[in-house]
Amino acid sequence: MEGNFYTSQKSVSIRAKGQLARAYAQCQPQADAYGHCVEIAHSNKALEKDTCKEQRLALRECIDRAVDSRCAQSVANGAPSAEPRPTPAEATAPR
Repeated sequence: MEGNFYTSQKSVSIRAKGQLARAYAQCQPQADAYGHCVEIAHSNKALEKDTCKEQRLALRECIDRAVDSRCAQSVANGAPSAEPRPTPAEATAPR
């Protein structure tokens, strides 16, 4: 589909893609640390499920804060509020 970006088998609008890009830009140190960890683990052939869990969680928290602050700014400027995002535990729970 043109105009959509796919992540985790879900279609994400271009607007949301832009919000994530801005969030990643704000979280550059955490993204660098996570990427560096994955690169080292992969080069050592030691990349397993939770190898870089601390770095991934730090990046996720930073992105969540950045997106939440941008959503709050949008609402303050008159944009309709978005539905609350599920917590990581809710997002991974079986349906």
